[in-house]
Amino acid sequence: MATHSSNIIVKFTDDTVVIGLISNNNEIAYLDEVEVLSARSAEFLNLLHCFNLRQHVSGPTHDCGHTLDLIITDDECGNIQIMDLGISDHKAVVMDPAVCCPYNPKSFDLI
Repeated sequence: MATHSSNIIVKFTDDTVVIGLISNNNEIAYLDEVEVLSARSAEFLNLLHCFNLRQHVSGPTHDCGHTLDLIITDDECGNIQIMDLGISDHKAVVMDPAVCCPYNPKSFDLI
């Protein structure tokens, strides 16, 4: 929901867009909305930190240069590759699950 009635927030499948009505060269309502969305991103990263989770993707995964596709784990994760397969506006994020999420059958109790 938008903070100012002159703005509309549109969530597409691959990005969030703020559409703002700028009147009399006053961009304050639009800039306020962008600031609120930025704060929500910071809150998300803080939430990950609170649960000892890490976001491992460090480069842009979308053609517009944003990191939209994430790998989140509670452990170290190496060998992550971002690959442009040319079939989407998103890039493929590839990882070795054995490195990120080693499976230990003895760590699971069967009920």
